[in-house]
Amino acid sequence: MVGAGWASIVAADGTVTDGPPVTVGGLTVIEVPSREEAHKWAAKWAAACRCDQEIWELGFDPKIDAMLRQADNRKSCPDDA
Repeated sequence: MVGAGWASIVAADGTVTDGPPVTVGGLTVIEVPSREEAHKWAAKWAAACRCDQEIWELGFDPKIDAMLRQADNRKSCPDDA
């Protein structure tokens, strides 16, 4: 999750601390309902790779969300043709 210009660092032992204002390295994007859920996933990754993980909150765009929902609805509806 990314927003507000700050990151969380989740260590392999699950410890969460405030992180730096920039990210260096790879990137994985997941959609989760809360920052706490993001911390849980980051702790799993940190334990698996034995390295700290940063969490950034991505901004929500209601226009893009509506567009994606409309596209999903079109896929699930049978054609009337």
